Amino acid sequence: MADAFAPLTARINQYRTALSLTGQSADTFERVVGPRLKKEVQTAAVAGFGADLRPFTNKPLRAGHGYDSEQTGHGLRMVWKLRPTGVWVFGEHGARPHLIGSKAGFVKGGGYAHPVRGPVKHPGSTGKGAIRYAFKRVRTNQYEAARAGIRAVLAQVGHG
Repeated sequence: MADAFAPLTARINQYRTALSLTGQSADTFERVVGPRLKKEVQTAAVAGFGADLRPFTNKPLRAGHGYDSEQTGHGLRMVWKLRPTGVWVFGEHGARPHLIGSKAGFVKGGGYAHPVRGPVKHPGSTGKGAIRYAFKRVRTNQYEAARAGIRAVLAQVGHG
């Protein structure tokens, strides 16, 4: 007598294989999920640093981000990277009061009509919680992004 559950078991095994997120299914999942979540981090970066992503007007540093992915024994692992680290830490916590410039140099600062001989005491700045905001946006949107990725994997193997 044939197993009445054999077709169902075979279908479940196909889904399990498709969702193991290795090989081509991992690549498909990453292609769908990565850009969606990257967009959320970009939104947080703009909120923290402005549209030019530059926290300092006198330095060429820009807030950047991306992710590294690797296939593990448990599936796909995506690790988000906020680069350069110091920029994001500044966007999170701000800066304490500090001296700018040296005795030999001149400093042009906001509130001064002309460059003044340094050092000048910078009052510091408050952070905007850029890291926490990026984490919140990823956490809030990860489930919908993962659902879209799973649907894409299932469609790829012909079960969507």
